[in-house]
Amino acid sequence: MRQRVRQFQGVLCLATVLGLSLGLNLIYVFQARDMPGFLEPVNDGRIYDDMAREIVGGTFSDDQPFFQPPLFPYVLALIYKVFGPDVFRAKLILAVLLSATPAWTFLLARQLMGLSFSCIGGLICAAWGPLIFFNAELLPAGLATLLGTMLLAALLYAEQRQKWWAWLAAGIVGGLATLTVATFLLVSLAAVGWLVLRQLLPRATHRNWVPAGLLLLGIAVCIAPVTLRNHRVSGQWILVSANGGINLYLSNNENSAETMAIRPGLDWDYPERTALREGARNAGEADRLFMRKTFDYIVAEPVDF
Repeated sequence: MRQRVRQFQGVLCLATVLGLSLGLNLIYVFQARDMPGFLEPVNDGRIYDDMAREIVGGTFSDDQPFFQPPLFPYVLALIYKVFGPDVFRAKLILAVLLSATPAWTFLLARQLMGLSFSCIGGLICAAWGPLIFFNAELLPAGLATLLGTMLLAALLYAEQRQKWWAWLAAGIVGGLATLTVATFLLVSLAAVGWLVLRQLLPRATHRNWVPAGLLLLGIAVCIAPVTLRNHRVSGQWILVSANGGINLYLSNNENSAETMAIRPGLDWDYPERTALREGARNAGEADRLFMRKTFDYIVAEPVDF
């Protein structure tokens, strides 16, 4: 009887967190629709919007590697395909879908602590202003937060249950998160590394490489098609996207205060001009160029870095 009461309390807390999150996200979208610029994506939002419309219209250029991780623009393209290419409608649907993040926060916390603290954590997440804001933007931040939370919850679940399908599912979530924001690959590979290291410790009673292998397989299943596609169109092995080098360079160079402050205008094409001036002929070469410039700066100026 007591167990059933606890289960009912857990379901009630989950429903409360989800309901609050959904309600606040919907209130924000309908209140913000009349704000200047809300229905006019700018900067990266405009890039994702244009890419999604090109995918739906069949005009997306397939002769260059992905410059940015591709999952979010394809999700946005799916929304445009099903519901029409309307920015407000897309933001409304994204806000509804991504309102699940606090619920996953509750489920994650529930594996680590008691019901009361888990519910408080979920409610705080549901009312967190920046999350509500980015859920309704045509940017990958909201989707990345959802998938990142799901990844941590899936890894904990797999560790506790030790089921083969749980490890594979965690790997797939990690792969999808990487296709949204590429740095999530570090989180997934860190989990793989920990599983491998644990098997090498002297106190390990028996060797079991299956969890690490399944986790790695799930990651590869998601990422491999993108990597192969990038190689097919460019002849270069670009794992997910070609923007890693430039993003790293903009905040790690001798003039980082200036490069990080670049905004649309005359200086917006500065990275592209720099790459062309130094001989980069395509996105893959530009990626490696900026990666090399960054590490050269770190080696030459470790204190400044």
